Amino acid sequence: MTELYDDAAIIALIPGSLVERAKSWFSSRSMPRRKMRTVEGWIECLTDEFQINTAVAKEQASKRKYTPKDKSVMDYFYAKTELCRLVDRKIESRDLIDEIWNGLLPDFRLTMNHHEIRDMNMTDFSHLLRNKDINFRESWKQKNRELLRCNERDSRDKRPPSTPRSLAKSSRSSRS
Repeated sequence: MTELYDDAAIIALIPGSLVERAKSWFSSRSMPRRKMRTVEGWIECLTDEFQINTAVAKEQASKRKYTPKDKSVMDYFYAKTELCRLVDRKIESRDLIDEIWNGLLPDFRLTMNHHEIRDMNMTDFSHLLRNKDINFRESWKQKNRELLRCNERDSRDKRPPSTPRSLAKSSRSSRS
């Protein structure tokens, strides 16, 4: 980010972007002034103050899968990437791609070659996923509609035959 903007521009935005506990921490003025002068100083202080439980983050990252609750594969991609980087800020692209790959559904992975994607950069990989997702979600919806129809048909077939009211009434009157 510092390649796009100079440090002073970025540093000026940081305090206003803090929320909740981070905002309270900054307002308490516990950050050394000399650290406020560089982006690296901010990163160091924020990292020291707000440490991540890497065991919990690692478990969350491993459990995060691409599901119908995600609006697109990109929602999954960004969430999984963020979780993996919480565990290891310096994770290699190849390892991150493997982590993302493992959370994709087998049907989604079917059209991709794992050996080819491992050598991609993250941007190309994310674009590949985004482009595949459009067709995948359509087939996913179609499969779910078909499954729903089959389940409805099965549940109708398993119901006991209904007894018309007139038969029920006549059987009661014949008993009396």
